[in-house]
Amino acid sequence: MYNTCTIFVRLQLYIYCTTIVHILYNDQCWYVPKWSSVRRLDDGKTRKKRTVFGQKDKKHFAAIIKMSIFAEMKTMVFATNNRHKILEISEMLKDIVIVKSLSDVGLSGEIPETADTLEGNALQKAMWVYERMPECKSGKMACFADDTGLEVEALGGRPGVYSARYAGEHCSFDDNINKMLAEMDGQTNRKACFRTVICLIEKAESGVNGERRTENGERATQEGEMSIKYFEGRVDGTILTERYGEEGFGYDPIFMPDRFAVSFAEMPLEVKNHISHRGRAVAKLVEYLRMKN
Repeated sequence: MYNTCTIFVRLQLYIYCTTIVHILYNDQCWYVPKWSSVRRLDDGKTRKKRTVFGQKDKKHFAAIIKMSIFAEMKTMVFATNNRHKILEISEMLKDIVIVKSLSDVGLSGEIPETADTLEGNALQKAMWVYERMPECKSGKMACFADDTGLEVEALGGRPGVYSARYAGEHCSFDDNINKMLAEMDGQTNRKACFRTVICLIEKAESGVNGERRTENGERATQEGEMSIKYFEGRVDGTILTERYGEEGFGYDPIFMPDRFAVSFAEMPLEVKNHISHRGRAVAKLVEYLRMKN
């Protein structure tokens, strides 16, 4: 049987916890009660002082709590300025790390993509960032990059590693789609798959060298001061005969994943992130980061 004091204390705790939740998500409170603090005076007696948790206090309190939470979140530099990629990756990693683009950390220039595999290109791009960021070498930050390829069965696996520049250097998404639709005109076999490989580079753990497998089966290599890990995702589907949808980027309007009746470009972002090649690769990255933390 609860006494009156116990019930009162629990009610106050509930109100304060609810207040914190509202502060964190809205920077404001729907209901904040007045509360009493005991104040000891010079004569040794105590007096209760009625106080109000004002708007200025709420903002200050919210800032303190947010700082304490995000102080533990590591920053990772994503080797891209593609706003679509940044949006997708940031959404998937928002509770794990803080993602920054190249422009966010003041990096600019042409990133090399001269390898003949997705893994090679992802490594090249991640290394380009690592070599220019002292914070990555010291372990304050990590860096990662991805490379994605569309592999079409009727085209012998093309465009593959050349997917981003399928229609030529400095081509647009529309240029690539137009070329794909032209080459697939009249084809009955329209099977294809998307593959994404993410390369993560972080400060190495002491005393561990050579190649190994991570807990989720992905390949990891450690050389000297840096640790390199790869995470791969794949989704199978069909090349459509025309564009469908306005969302996404790249080949999304003409790629329909298996077991779905819409293209990637017709899907809400949260659905696409859950089933896409990039989403599956990032899911493995998230699993690794959660296990590590």
